[in-house]
Amino acid sequence: MKIKTLKLKAKEKLKENKKMLYKTAGLYLLFYVIVLALSAWINVYSEDLADLFHSVGLFFIFPILFANIAIIVSSEKKSNEKITGFHFYKNNRLVKTLLTRFIPSFFVFLWILPVCFLLGIGIAVFYEAKTTIFAAVVVLLVLALLVISIYKSLQYSLTSYIVAENTIISPYDALKESKKLTKGNIRKLFLLNLSFIGWVILIPFSLTLVCIYLIPYYNASIFEFYTSLKAKDDLSDVSIETLSKDILKEEEVRKINNEEKPDNEA
Repeated sequence: MKIKTLKLKAKEKLKENKKMLYKTAGLYLLFYVIVLALSAWINVYSEDLADLFHSVGLFFIFPILFANIAIIVSSEKKSNEKITGFHFYKNNRLVKTLLTRFIPSFFVFLWILPVCFLLGIGIAVFYEAKTTIFAAVVVLLVLALLVISIYKSLQYSLTSYIVAENTIISPYDALKESKKLTKGNIRKLFLLNLSFIGWVILIPFSLTLVCIYLIPYYNASIFEFYTSLKAKDDLSDVSIETLSKDILKEEEVRKINNEEKPDNEA
């Protein structure tokens, strides 16, 4: 499915629960701004503590963003469940929701850790030697770090949507499913994300208010991408062997019917 078609379908999906989608997006934006403001205040006293507070703060407001995804999914499933901004902070759902955020981030971190280690050594050596070769190595390692981070983030990016759709699945199994579905589709997913660059540029000019529309629009677009991949995967699960068996069964039924015809005519 073309990116333009996915985004058009996403816009249509927004109309179904527009009020709740904008409410949860607005609530998430409010807490996001509070986290940023407090981080800036803490930064005056300690930069490291400010970075830690920023990371932890965004981690704990993720359930509000997840609620936005869940509302989109519920409209697809025609569910009557009422989902609010704080829905995933209660009913024993908080831990699973936070793990849905933590596990993909942790695996991305594990992938980039060796490159970070090598980069640290490269910078230390370059600082001492100050040669062109070591400078080139440092640049290549920085590029490798960026490529791996983006690639693995995209590979695991459907985890939240899979958990939102299938409440039984564990976050780790959802991550493996995301990896499976995005295989061979990373480029298209990257281009889909890149297509929102215009909206991202508008964020500072709108004092972040555009995010109230952008958050559900982006989530709906990624969900449409996920459902299109899932539909393809469901079709591929029908093996040639299964199809052959079905054809044989049809032929057997046809044979029986043909044999019974003369008897009925008699």
